[in-house]
Amino acid sequence: MRTIVLLLAAVLSRPLFAQGVTAILLNVQKGEMPSDASVPVALTADFPEKADGVSLKVTCGDGAFGQYNPRLRDWNGFTTLRFFAHNATDKPLPMYFALRDKSTVDYNTRADITFTLQPGPSNIALDLTKLKRNASPLQLDMSAVTQWFIANAEKADGAALYFGDFVLESAAAAPAAAPAVGLSVAPGGGGGNRIIIEGKIRIEIDEATFRNLLAGGAIAAAAPTVEPAAVTPAAGGEKKVLVDLNAPLPFEATEGSTMEVSEDHAAELGGKSVKFVYAKAESALSMGYWGGPYPNGCDWSGYNALRFEAFNATDKVLSLYVAIRDKNAGYENRADMAFKLNPGLNRIEFPINTIVTNSGKQLNKSQVTQWFISCDQAATVYFANFRLEK
Repeated sequence: MRTIVLLLAAVLSRPLFAQGVTAILLNVQKGEMPSDASVPVALTADFPEKADGVSLKVTCGDGAFGQYNPRLRDWNGFTTLRFFAHNATDKPLPMYFALRDKSTVDYNTRADITFTLQPGPSNIALDLTKLKRNASPLQLDMSAVTQWFIANAEKADGAALYFGDFVLESAAAAPAAAPAVGLSVAPGGGGGNRIIIEGKIRIEIDEATFRNLLAGGAIAAAAPTVEPAAVTPAAGGEKKVLVDLNAPLPFEATEGSTMEVSEDHAAELGGKSVKFVYAKAESALSMGYWGGPYPNGCDWSGYNALRFEAFNATDKVLSLYVAIRDKNAGYENRADMAFKLNPGLNRIEFPINTIVTNSGKQLNKSQVTQWFISCDQAATVYFANFRLEK
């Protein structure tokens, strides 16, 4: 492996938060959508944060948008949430940001921060150090964030708001002199982080490998002497295939919906897929059943991620959710994770080690009995490559 020598402004072998680290929660500029939304959301070129960029258009109503079971769950060390917003109305709109941790079960045990969006553009900075539960003395666990969302505090149905990237920042100030190389942290696959180093080129590397390079001296505070080669992702770890498309389908479909093995969109999906026609809103594609033997082994423990590809054959953004059950009955004991499907190909990933139930408890990942995928409207979706990965 080539030695990568970069000009760094400080000793990076110390904790990363000492360097004034940022972490992107929602990368709107790269087309990332909220994984959890109960109001209409869409990407648009109107009122972007940056020139020639995009924004997230949110139409106010009785609901919110944000992330459920976000990939970045550990917020320890971060003190500020920053984002750009444009209020397209002519009135100030009261808003609130809400955060839930693994112990949150209701309004009283979550934490809210109120703020106001003035007409036109605003740069919002929310002080996370002021977060306290709304009516509980229990301290928030910022290392186990399970959900965050933003909502309109007063009735403003139909009001259009536009948002840019959502970024977490630590308290440390940036050096007075601009560093030759920028360092930031973003959520990575399997619940870990990836380090982003930006100078003349951009390098993304997982945090464990980055720290190993620091310890071995491969990254040093010295002038560049070797032009780094492009970094390619490491090969994936152990994989467990959940659905064999060469065998009878192990799924059940709700009444009126249909499913079949298809070779449509094989080029995008890498081969065969399950063509699922959702007959109506809340219809579902289900695998296994509560209390019974799981068709392909029930032990998900030891795996970091549930991954699959999906091809949205409509011209609309679809709202779906994955629900996972263990041996315990009841809505509160299952884990629901919302996500969006843009038209065309989508690559979906849920980190296994951060999955909690709707009541905030740990899911028994060694005894999964059922999982299913529901859609909010009638639609045709192609699913492929259901797998668990380490």
